[in-house]
This record gives sequence, structure tokens and C-alpha cells, in this order.
Amino acid sequence: MEVQDRLLQLIRDLGYNPKTFAEKLGIDPSTINHIVKGRRNKPSFDVIEKISMAFATVDLRWLITGKKGYESRLEPMETDLYKIFPGIVNDSLLNDPETQYQLKKDMLIHDLEVKNKALIEAIEVLGKTLKSK
Repeated sequence: MEVQDRLLQLIRDLGYNPKTFAEKLGIDPSTINHIVKGRRNKPSFDVIEKISMAFATVDLRWLITGKKGYESRLEPMETDLYKIFPGIVNDSLLNDPETQYQLKKDMLIHDLEVKNKALIEAIEVLGKTLKSK
């Protein structure tokens, strides 16, 4: 698997398409399209840096070299409250610092619970694999 294949897998696993992924990174969509379609060999340092800033849990070593595992369920937490609660959260609610703090705290707790569950499942799979050998 080449870097463009891993990038496309990452984009899909995170629930984006190349255009929306580029928008999330704040770069021109043609940059990502050129990489995933093989018109450009590898992502630039700037693209890798923007991926690491936008998605802190992405395994950059895996993305660049293909080495080390990548667990798609360990996605970064979405912190855009408008995206999480469309039509439910209004501006006055979001402007209240205490409400913002509580919502983000709740989201962090939920994110940790999801990651913990994914890790437990991965450990169980590993245990079954080791027992079968």
C-alpha cells in the first residue's frame, strides 16, 4: 500500500471525502486530490503538519511509511459544537463559557470511553490471535 492509498483510507475512516478533508485542513482540495490520485508522489511536510494538527491521534508514521498499526476507531474528537449539535445549540448557549466547558468536558469523557472500548476490543483480538498460534 502506497502513501496515497493510506491517505485515502484515513480520509474515509475519518468520515470525510477528499474535498471535505482538505477543507478541514484549510488547504486547496486539488492538493489532496493530486496526492490520492497519484499525480503527486507524496504529501508535503505542510500537509502532514496540518493533518497532525487537525487529527492529533493519527499515526503519522503509518501514514508516511506504512509501518506500525493504524486503528481507525481511535479518531480525534470533534470539537466543533455546531457540527456535533446542528440545530440544537444556539449562539447564546455557545457563548456561555460554563456551558462550553461542560459540553467539551462531556465530549472528552465520551471520546475517552470510545477509545477505551476500541483498545479493549483490540486487546481481545490480539489475545485470540496469540492463543491460536
